[in-house]
Amino acid sequence: MMCVVALRDLIPETVFHFLLDGTKLCIHHEDISVMRTWSPTTSIRITLDNVLSDYPFKFINTETGDSIRVRVEGIDSDTKES
Repeated sequence: MMCVVALRDLIPETVFHFLLDGTKLCIHHEDISVMRTWSPTTSIRITLDNVLSDYPFKFINTETGDSIRVRVEGIDSDTKES
């Protein structure tokens, strides 16, 4: 699957980030430094890397090939954009 994500909140000190649709993501703490280099409109490819892992998804930057480990924490309906 390939999609363009827009990150609503880029907070370098935390592992939690939100997509514009309100999806709350938890980024693996070792991948925060990689994530900080991505722009808010980074085009990514999403793969299900390991269904048994605490971080089953991999977001791969299509421009650089860098990847981060991610898990979905839920939807923040209060801040979901229409």
